[in-house]
Amino acid sequence: MAFKEILKKAQDGRQLVSLFFDPENWDSFALGYVDKLDETHIRLHSLDRYGRFSGYEVRELGDIIKLEMGGHYENKVARFHSAKSSELFKEVIV
Repeated sequence: MAFKEILKKAQDGRQLVSLFFDPENWDSFALGYVDKLDETHIRLHSLDRYGRFSGYEVRELGDIIKLEMGGHYENKVARFHSAKSSELFKEVIV
């Protein structure tokens, strides 16, 4: 399955993805939810490692060399993000 098809599935299912662009540096990647997707580009609703919103990233689909979805790291950050978005935390914010 091509990256675009997998990303569309992630967007439809609201699944967190990790995108890798540099084969020389596997520690550098983009993490987030697929916000927009067209024929050549992706806009990612990016999260940091604690599940906090860190902005948007626009990347070319052709630059993606590896994609991970549903892995241990993605699931952990998704739980952080979910906890930060829960009603419990909204009640204590002043």
